[in-house]
Order: sequence, then C-alpha cells, then structure tokens
Amino acid sequence: MPKKKTDPTPSTLNAAEIARAVTNDPALALDSFTLGDVEYKLVDLPYDDYIVFVSLLEPLINTFVKGAAGKRGISLNGLEVASSSEMTVSSLLTYCHASLPQMVQVICRQTDPAITTDAIKVAGKTPFRLAEIVLKQIIHNNIIKDFASFFQSVLPLLKVVM
Repeated sequence: MPKKKTDPTPSTLNAAEIARAVTNDPALALDSFTLGDVEYKLVDLPYDDYIVFVSLLEPLINTFVKGAAGKRGISLNGLEVASSSEMTVSSLLTYCHASLPQMVQVICRQTDPAITTDAIKVAGKTPFRLAEIVLKQIIHNNIIKDFASFFQSVLPLLKVVM
C-alpha cells in the first residue's frame, strides 16, 4: 500500500523573509555596506558570480589551508598538503591589488551592474576597506562553512580512493 503524502512542516518564516529568500532581490536585502557615498546590498551571490568570487578567493584560501595543514603535518595518503611557500607580504599586496577590487565588483554589481573596479578603488581608498567588504560577503554566503562541510564530507572518500 503506498504511503500517504503528508503536509509539509509549517514555515516559521514571515512573508517578507520568504520573498527575500525566493527573489534574492537587493531591494529586499537586510544586510548592506557603504562604499564611498553609495549603499550596496549584500545578497546571496548567483551561481556564476559565486564561482567567480570563490575563484578569486582561491589563492588566499589555498595558502591558508596549506599553511595550516603543513603546521599540523597533515597529508593525504602520503601526499603532503603543506604549502611549498607561505604567502609573503609582497605576494599578499599583489593579490590585494588585483583581486580585492574584482571581488568587491562582483558584490557591488548585485546592486549596481555598471560599477567598475576603478570606481571601487577610488571609493574604497584602502585594501583594508575592500577586504572588510569581502569578509562580509564571505560571512553572508557562509563560504567558509560550506568549504569546511564539503571537505569534511570528501576527505573520507579520498582515503578510500587513495
């Protein structure tokens, strides 16, 4: 005998929260930041922009993950995970010069599709301000949590494969 279809659990979200989640419309977003004299909204990045954003973030994540793994002596079935070179101040500044404005552009174009990296550099003034905006997006999208969860799920599989 087939099982009866049951009613879904009632939602504890109000209508505004449901609309925000469904539409991801910047006009409905609660989180925002100011760059220069313009307010930008933080929204969940669409798939393609998420990939671009994480790709730009990858060198930094890679350096920190490899550095932390190296300090703990972690390897995957004998394959050393440790970084062969730590990030230097010089390489960090080079990274910040190119990648931070591009990452902030991905974030800002959710509100203003015409924004340029040059406008972001002028309004942001320092790489520290741009890094602050990037961190807000990382937190908003739960990127660190998602990476950690993904690798926590994948590592046992790698042990079987390797």
